[in-house]
Amino acid sequence: MWGNAVEKGYKFRVYPTPAQVEQICRTFGSCRFVYNHYLDIRQVLYKADKTVMGYKACSADLTQLKKELEWLREPDSIALQASLEHLQDAYDNYFEARERGDKGWGLPAFKSKKDNYQSYTTKLV
Repeated sequence: MWGNAVEKGYKFRVYPTPAQVEQICRTFGSCRFVYNHYLDIRQVLYKADKTVMGYKACSADLTQLKKELEWLREPDSIALQASLEHLQDAYDNYFEARERGDKGWGLPAFKSKKDNYQSYTTKLV
């Protein structure tokens, strides 16, 4: 039995200011860049010599990348780390599905700016 706990969900409509809209768009773009950048690196490394770059290695490299690319320091750092976690989860889901024999899961795909679905994950403060 699950007990008597009641779970509640809330929906909010947000009306951001123009400055907030700009910051949100920058965060979308930065998260998409980080995801695609490390997806590309992981694919190239695996094709070259079957090397796997995991989450911890990507996270450490992201610190160096932020030193090189100044614009990556502007958005929420938690959102950028979450992009790496989502990439790792995508690989984990793919390999778990392969072990089960489920053909429905494919390798992670690159994110597109033109896709209508854009999101990022962060923590509330």
